[in-house]
Amino acid sequence: MNAGQFVSRLTRKSRSNFFYAFLCLPRAQREAIYACYAFCRIVDDAVDLGQDRTAQRAELARWRDEIARVYEGRAEHPAGQRLQVALRRFPIPRTALEEIIAGVEMDLDHPTYETWDALYPYCYRVASAVGLCCIEIFGYSDPRAREYAVNLGIALQLTNILRDVQVDARAGRTYLPQATSGASGSPRRIWARAATRRSSSSSWPSRGARPRVLPARVDRAASGRRPSALRGRDHGAHLLRAPPRHRGAPLRPSSAAA
Repeated sequence: MNAGQFVSRLTRKSRSNFFYAFLCLPRAQREAIYACYAFCRIVDDAVDLGQDRTAQRAELARWRDEIARVYEGRAEHPAGQRLQVALRRFPIPRTALEEIIAGVEMDLDHPTYETWDALYPYCYRVASAVGLCCIEIFGYSDPRAREYAVNLGIALQLTNILRDVQVDARAGRTYLPQATSGASGSPRRIWARAATRRSSSSSWPSRGARPRVLPARVDRAASGRRPSALRGRDHGAHLLRAPPRHRGAPLRPSSAAA
């Protein structure tokens, strides 16, 4: 199996709808997206499927070294080799790939978050940074696409957090900030309780305990408005400042067959 087949099969085996969406892309873009997806899947699984903290950190350290090799033109891992090929055509930011590794590593150190401000960097790293890689492959003509990618990533990650509340609680993680707790107790207790029962009106937290701030945060992210408490913070601002030659450069469709 060559490196191209490796990332393609890994994407297909993920059983994600992404694989079928990627099939609609021109070949060069599709193969670059496969490489990014494979990288994300591998580093995420290193944390989610591992049990030994030392081994998990060592694996993430190996991937930091591999990303350095990718940008030096000497990648060793099949996914790294395909990222290296993608870089010949698409300006995928190295910092974004490094942020993704830093994001999954946060799961080893931060099983809970006290405030929304504390949660924001995690969402940025595991979701917005992925979007910043993808838009360089998809192409764009308006530099505001970068800010949109960041905001959309935050909104989608918050949606994922709500979707996976029970799964995360079983794994000992509570992403919903403790500051949103109400009369019924902390989110950690609420969601851990929900994880041990079947969903029902009795197991769902009371209205007072629900994170009512969340819809407003999602709305701000989707509309491009950052919460006032987060303005001025450098969570990815360095990625929004792209070199002039990359700004507003629309992608020309690949001549290769899709």
